[in-house]
Amino acid sequence: MKRFFLLLTITAMSSIACLTAQNIPERFAGIWQQKQKITEKNGSERIVHLPVWKILNKDGTFCTFLIANRKGESIITTKGTFAITDETTYVEHITGSITDPSLVNKDNIIKYTFTTDNTMTLTYRMPGAAKEAVEMWTRVKMAMPGQER
Repeated sequence: MKRFFLLLTITAMSSIACLTAQNIPERFAGIWQQKQKITEKNGSERIVHLPVWKILNKDGTFCTFLIANRKGESIITTKGTFAITDETTYVEHITGSITDPSLVNKDNIIKYTFTTDNTMTLTYRMPGAAKEAVEMWTRVKMAMPGQER
């Protein structure tokens, strides 16, 4: 009986590991900061970085966080898992959201394009939303402490 439960436990753990194991491309994984195009009063446009970051992990998990105030306190706004479904689409499964709790346990289908290796555009329609959202993200380049240049 003990062997049966041990075998059952090992099988269950292996199945879970297979479900969460993803083949996330290197270019996708990393820390990304959101950008936005703004139009000045004189009509000129410029790109600004927003205090919003998305972490896409190689294990298929993600979170989005923002700096909430001038003290630099941050808040995780959304978290979950994601899977790349083809060369232009990935799906986020939302497991937590403080900005819209009705999104928990919902899937968000996102179209992506890389304009450069370190810049991507995401287009999606949140479940229940009337129109599409378009976001620009740029990779945050980081160095290991002591190896900065």
